[in-house]
Amino acid sequence: MGVLKKILPLVGVALFVYLLMKVGIGDIFLIIAKANFFYIILTILFIILVVFFQAAKWNAILKKQKIRLKFWDVIKVQLISIFYGTVTPARVGSFIKIAYLQERLKNFGKSASSVVIDRAFDMLTVLIFAGIGTLILINQLPKMAIFIFSVLAASMIFLMLIISKKNGQRIIRFFYEKLLPKSIKAKTRDGFNEFYSSIPKKRHLIFPFILNIITWMVIYTQIFFVAKAINMQVSYFTIIFMVPIATIIAEIPISIGGLGIREASLIGLLGVFGVPAKTVMSMSIITLVIGNLVPAILGLILAAMGYNLKSINTKQKNAKIHNLKKG
Repeated sequence: MGVLKKILPLVGVALFVYLLMKVGIGDIFLIIAKANFFYIILTILFIILVVFFQAAKWNAILKKQKIRLKFWDVIKVQLISIFYGTVTPARVGSFIKIAYLQERLKNFGKSASSVVIDRAFDMLTVLIFAGIGTLILINQLPKMAIFIFSVLAASMIFLMLIISKKNGQRIIRFFYEKLLPKSIKAKTRDGFNEFYSSIPKKRHLIFPFILNIITWMVIYTQIFFVAKAINMQVSYFTIIFMVPIATIIAEIPISIGGLGIREASLIGLLGVFGVPAKTVMSMSIITLVIGNLVPAILGLILAAMGYNLKSINTKQKNAKIHNLKKG
């Protein structure tokens, strides 16, 4: 089993290499070399917007939990999470934010809840966009569209149940009671209860969710600029509704950061609109380098420097600790 876990993430990497060879490395890099410089600059500038909105969304959730951080610190942790998310299957490394909060709060349940909500919002938004994209594909690829839409619907229902305190507690408590050994249950009981007690009320999550939608619109706009840079003949709406489907498929944990799986999915999806595979691969490589690797490298530098959170509002922290002890 351990060997399988090590091999599975390489499947996507092998697929990516195969696609490069199959499509033609020379043709791909020729397209990249001729990319429109103006749109490439816009793509680079949008990195700032993407990271800003990602951090703003998480910070808005933290504030609803009475956790006060300097916004600059939130941005730094966000960059670190991008690095870990880029180099791990299904981007599970992005949950490193829990460790950074736990380091200061000393409360795993409370630290985890904001990050889980943040991640759940990401998935929910992408699922909404992907669901619309799937409807668009019904005429061209009816069987594939029905299958994808079924998966999306099931995933969305599951996410909604998890976010819901009442239903989520029932689901997670079932796995908690049935699967965890007694020794672990005793250690994690407080964290389990604190996780749900620290989730803000639904009305307080409306603003963070709006920020999340804006974040993904900025991300898809950045990808559209890449498409324009290489003269890809697709509309803005094609990008914002097809790319999310590939994003969901890329969450399958058989690749590092979705590499290979995402490209294969995009080739099939955008091929419906007459986009050549070499153009899709070119777009994916530019997006990977500019949209993912640049912020990931910044995150790697911060992680290597041993950065940690030192700016949680002391009064808020002490008040919460007092309340926990009192409770």
